[in-house]
Amino acid sequence: MDVFDSIHWRTTKKLLSAIGAWPFQPVSQRKVLGALFYLIIQSIYIVEILKLFVVWGNLTDTLDCLPVFVYHSMVQVKMANCLFNIKQVKVLLLQIKRDWESDLYDHEIKILRNDARIHKVVMNFYSSGLSSVAVIYAAVPITPIFVDFVRPLNETRQKILPYPTEYFVDTENNFYILYIHGFIVTPIALFYFLAFDLTYAGLVSHACSMFTILGGRLKNLTSGTKEEINSFKSLVVCIKMHKDILRFSELLEENYTNYFFLLLGNIVLGLTVTGFQLTVLATDIGDKIKCIWYGTGQVIHLFVLSYLGQKLINCSEYINESICNSRWYNYPQKMKLLIILVLMRGKIITTISAGKIYIMSIENFSSVMKSSMSFFTVLTSVQ
Repeated sequence: MDVFDSIHWRTTKKLLSAIGAWPFQPVSQRKVLGALFYLIIQSIYIVEILKLFVVWGNLTDTLDCLPVFVYHSMVQVKMANCLFNIKQVKVLLLQIKRDWESDLYDHEIKILRNDARIHKVVMNFYSSGLSSVAVIYAAVPITPIFVDFVRPLNETRQKILPYPTEYFVDTENNFYILYIHGFIVTPIALFYFLAFDLTYAGLVSHACSMFTILGGRLKNLTSGTKEEINSFKSLVVCIKMHKDILRFSELLEENYTNYFFLLLGNIVLGLTVTGFQLTVLATDIGDKIKCIWYGTGQVIHLFVLSYLGQKLINCSEYINESICNSRWYNYPQKMKLLIILVLMRGKIITTISAGKIYIMSIENFSSVMKSSMSFFTVLTSVQ
């Protein structure tokens, strides 16, 4: 069975196929789906920009529009990566397929499967959390309609669209048509959001598994006269494997670094504005729920991206740790020379960065949270 049809990659494959971003689906299908969903996302993005132009100058209304605008800006970034980096992702996926089909030992295949299973469980919780945020945003605006049926007033409660948009038509008279537009956009935007994150998480998880497998081989290299030839051959294979993993990680970095830089700016802006909304502008319970869910979603989003970057750092460090825990001092001289080369390269930690500036890690996650709080405090003080 193809590795991408297994339970570990099935959800990612379905999501990417649905939005026309799966590298192995027919080109015509990819273009049609990609163009269709691209236009749908742009349709909501344009009316959100128009709304910002209309309310610009009014601080309260502008800040009310920004969180959703930031969210759809992040969707734009992730959509661009999914649609325009298909060739790069295809190269990475082909490497994953080669690794799964290579001559790995049974316990190494078990490592791949166990890591993939853990990755799937974590990402299922993550996907469920983000999906609940989208559902809340879509459901809260129609709450007044249901309340009108349960506890009607002398006058109809004000109807609110899912997103702050400007269509230049009467919202009350065209509410249901406009609401359907926002309702259609919600799952499509979520598909792009999750497809990007699941693909990134799957690629990082595979790189970490391969680092673990390589570390195990380096740690268990044997020494002695009888095993010397086999050990030398095994070490050469390990060096080639290390080279492949490093190349995979470099391609991973190239594919995501610029997009993460744009995402990071949007996340900081979104957290800052949402904090200000929650403490200063939100008056009713519906607005507070939306702010809390939105802020929670952004924090979880940034934490997961940072955690995956930290996991890659830790696993790349495992190479040198494994060599140091091996009996390298008993190796023949020619093996020691090769081991030194691996150690020297292993000193350079493998990372995922945002714009070659910010390293995706747990340490920097806390720094971003502190920065967002600082910006939020400044914005509150000048209010």
